[in-house]
Amino acid sequence: MKKNITKSLILNLLAVTVVLNTGLSQAKSVKAPIHNAMTTNNSQKVEHYFTSNGIEVILKKITTNDVIGMKVFIKGGSRNINDKNAGIEKLLLNSMLLGSKEFPKSKLNLELAKIGAQLGTDSFFDYSSFGLKSVDKYFDKALYMFQTLVNNPLLDKKELELEKGKMLTTIKYTIDNPDDYVWKVTNKSFSMGHPYLNDFAGELTTIPSINQDSLKAYKKNNLIGSKMLIVIAGNYKDGIKKDLEKYFGKIAKGDYKNPAVPMIPVNKSSVTVENRDIPTAYVAGRFTAPSLKDSDYPAMYLGLRILSEKFSESVRTKHGLSYAVSSGSSMRAANSGYVYVTTIKPKESIALMNEEINILKTKSVDANYLNGVRNLYYTSYFIGLEPNLEQANTLGVNQLIAGDYNNSYKLIERFKKVTPQDIIKAANKYIKNINYGIIYQKDKIDIEDFNKI
Repeated sequence: MKKNITKSLILNLLAVTVVLNTGLSQAKSVKAPIHNAMTTNNSQKVEHYFTSNGIEVILKKITTNDVIGMKVFIKGGSRNINDKNAGIEKLLLNSMLLGSKEFPKSKLNLELAKIGAQLGTDSFFDYSSFGLKSVDKYFDKALYMFQTLVNNPLLDKKELELEKGKMLTTIKYTIDNPDDYVWKVTNKSFSMGHPYLNDFAGELTTIPSINQDSLKAYKKNNLIGSKMLIVIAGNYKDGIKKDLEKYFGKIAKGDYKNPAVPMIPVNKSSVTVENRDIPTAYVAGRFTAPSLKDSDYPAMYLGLRILSEKFSESVRTKHGLSYAVSSGSSMRAANSGYVYVTTIKPKESIALMNEEINILKTKSVDANYLNGVRNLYYTSYFIGLEPNLEQANTLGVNQLIAGDYNNSYKLIERFKKVTPQDIIKAANKYIKNINYGIIYQKDKIDIEDFNKI
């Protein structure tokens, strides 16, 4: 699970560098990237168009290396599923990459190994995606194999059962691990009545009932042109548009409109406690926060980054109450911020965290300190934007969540303009009505301690 946590953090940071490097789980999500082209006006280096069957395509030519990264996004995320089939999209994508009629699993793995190509999938609240990475010399061959997986996957029954078993094992591990499961507890309360309540990772009650027939039906209804976004970044050949049309142009178009994700209405604080006889309290709180396209996003991001540092200085370093305490922002269309702590003294820890929140809301951050945090953002941003696959991911995520693939470039300029007063304003506007999830001994929790912000 630590490996998954690290991967998720990297993806979230790359996907627009919105998640703080705190070592927390994927539940805080969610992913973006960019570099060489992002230091100039990215709009001059990117092509954006639609295929004949409605597939949205973004192409970014990069000639400085020989790697090509490709992402195929399925729009919708949690809006595509419900409480009866949660996990079906993740299971479908994972199963599709296990072989096609032309390239069964063993042959596929052998051919991919010969050319050093890599495949992968990701699932999140707002989208799912396939990933393909290959050197440009063999990209034509890799793309041909990849399209057979999308168009004619085997969806072998035995492989399907193995994948279901893996997903169920992961879900059980998450439930048993309070440091992971506390985010599930929090999300159930925070996202009540919202599509994000549908867990893309699946449930113990939903995965067993998914079968080959239901996967095929789901694929037919959801892998449609109007619901797909293809992004390629790298030194692809001039005929790439013809290849995309040839390989994916026969997919049914459908009429998906990708409606805006409704905001999560949170009008009051709440506390949900799952009783477990354990010595350490696991606490995670969520509150509404601006998304990538919102004007307050840069100020809120920097404010939460500063707050995370202050939490650590007070709760961990000065008072020794926790080894893990932080705050940050998720990466969702209907976005949220979070506060988090694991401690044997939750009352004292939350009191100190509330003190730091109130300081952020009332006192101006030192300009030099703000510049240091801002420079850390820039450093993290550009370090993460080297791989071409991540550049493709960035363009796609920004297009899906912000409605503008060039948004990451614009964010750099917006971050430069954030002032200490902007942070105070954003903190007062958003850090309130926190919905807490807690895993601990219920009789040791006083709910009123958590309702003071």
